[in-house]
Amino acid sequence: MRVTDYGGIIVSLKVPDRDGRVADVVLGYENLEGYLNETPYFGAIIGRYGNRIGDARFGLDGKIHELAANDGANHLHGGLTGFDKVVWDVVPFERGGPEWAEDTPDGLGDLTPAVRVVEPTTGRILDVFTSEPGLQFYSGNFLDGSITGKDGVVYTHRTGFCLETQHFPDSPNKPQFPSTILRPGEEYRSRTAYVFSTVELGG
Repeated sequence: MRVTDYGGIIVSLKVPDRDGRVADVVLGYENLEGYLNETPYFGAIIGRYGNRIGDARFGLDGKIHELAANDGANHLHGGLTGFDKVVWDVVPFERGGPEWAEDTPDGLGDLTPAVRVVEPTTGRILDVFTSEPGLQFYSGNFLDGSITGKDGVVYTHRTGFCLETQHFPDSPNKPQFPSTILRPGEEYRSRTAYVFSTVELGG
C-alpha cells in the first residue's frame, strides 16, 4: 500500500488474485495534480463528517450551525476543505497489529463484520470489519468518463465502488440515529479493517 500525506490518500493498493497475479485495486491518479484538481474522494480520509448533512445545517444546544453546501443544497464529507484537502502528519509504522487488537487471535479486536465482496473472475475477496455503526456502498454512479486515472484508464460509469464505514447520513438532524456529537475534551476513535483474501475456482 502507498499513501500520501496529502489527504491521507491511498494512492495504490496491490493485492494478488487466486493465481498470485498482483494488481492495483484502488482508483486514483498518476500524480498529485489529479488529486488537487478533482474531488472524487478517491482513497482519501473524509471528514469532519462523513457523508451528507441535509440542507448544510444542523442544530446543537439550541443554536443552528450553517455549513458549506458543496453537494447541491447539502454538506458532503467535510465541505469545501475537508480532511481530504489537508496535509497530515506522518508517523512511522512497523508491521505488528495495534494495541486494540493484541488480545484477539484474528487481530481484529472488537470490530464487527460489515460486508464481504467476492470477485469471481479473479477470486479476490474483500472483508470489511468496523467499529462504525453504518456502512454505505457507493457504486460509482457519478463516474461519467470525464476522469482519466492511473495507466490512462478512463473512469466510466461504475468503473469502481467504495465501501464507506461511517455514522448514518444526516445524523446531526436525526435524533433517532446514533449520536455524532463530540464534546470538548472527548476523543473520537474509529477503526476499520479491509481484509483481502482469495477463493479457489469452484470455492
